[in-house]
Amino acid sequence: MKRKALHQFGFLVLVLVYSTTLVYGQKPCDGYFVAHKGAKYEITAYDKKNQVEAVSSFLVKDASSGKVVIHLVTNSKGKETLNTEYDITCDGKVAIMDQKKIVSNQLKSNMKDPNITVDVSGKDVESPLDLSVGQTLPDSEIDIAVKSSAMNMNMYFKTLDRKVVGQEKITVPAGTFDCMVITATTDTKLLFAKKGTTKQWVAKGVGMVKQETYAKNGKIEKTELLTSFSK
Repeated sequence: MKRKALHQFGFLVLVLVYSTTLVYGQKPCDGYFVAHKGAKYEITAYDKKNQVEAVSSFLVKDASSGKVVIHLVTNSKGKETLNTEYDITCDGKVAIMDQKKIVSNQLKSNMKDPNITVDVSGKDVESPLDLSVGQTLPDSEIDIAVKSSAMNMNMYFKTLDRKVVGQEKITVPAGTFDCMVITATTDTKLLFAKKGTTKQWVAKGVGMVKQETYAKNGKIEKTELLTSFSK
């Protein structure tokens, strides 16, 4: 697997965990997500030098059948690197997303050798519809086993210790939003093991507005901003 594909996989996982977009299922859902058919929004990721690293574009295709989004991510040169569609369900209290299916499909699309097999397992992303300061949120995890005649590779991406730590009003390119602030730790093994922390701002009816990713030494490695939003 190429380094670029792994890098884009890591970005995909962060987007999936932190910008869950939900549609209406059999029970009404109203939380920190977009729930309007036809809604469009864009999240732009910047590296530590404030250069555009990737752009993730979302379209809510359906707000009733469970199929919600076409997810596109392009690099700074405008080349499409990710293209996937996924479903999210809601039980009236929690939004649940099967990230395993999404990641499996994306990794397989990057595999040119038909003899390579990819097995993805882990814990679905669960996002409560209501957030309050002091609340602890469920962990999420993706485990990946890549096997071929030439190699075996095991990878994982864990998001742990998710906590709602405050409320803030912030301004980003897409506008000004009243947000809840969530912190978490990440434990990742792609080409090598890496640990870090994240701080995320989410708005009711919108989803992720901003996120900062920090290295183990506390320095910012990446910033993601909501750069456009319409519904």
